[in-house]
Amino acid sequence: MSSQSTGTSTATELARERNREAAERTLLAWIRTTISMIGFGIGFGAAGNYLAKSGPEPTRIHDLEWVGSAFILLGVVALFAAVIQNVRLLKRIRGADFVYLESFPMGLITAILMLVFGLLGFLYIHAR
Repeated sequence: MSSQSTGTSTATELARERNREAAERTLLAWIRTTISMIGFGIGFGAAGNYLAKSGPEPTRIHDLEWVGSAFILLGVVALFAAVIQNVRLLKRIRGADFVYLESFPMGLITAILMLVFGLLGFLYIHAR
């Protein structure tokens, strides 16, 4: 059966394939980003544990654990949102009546949260 008899063209199928591949690249980029966030979080937590064991007076050590936990949580939530966004996009691409819908600005939300965490950390450090 040719693609003309089913109502789809080769150009349409190639466009769908490009969109699927773009969605895959976007998901992979989110995976790399969230691995970095989770890795930084683990690093902060490990640094907090190391300082708590090696220092004579453990002060403000739990703050590093909170920062680490915030990075880990942000990474996990961002990855979860990226997977949901990818699944929804692939479902729309598979549909016969694909309509462009502006996606949720996950990058912008993540950047704003990182900015807030960074500013809070900066203010906390310089407030003491």
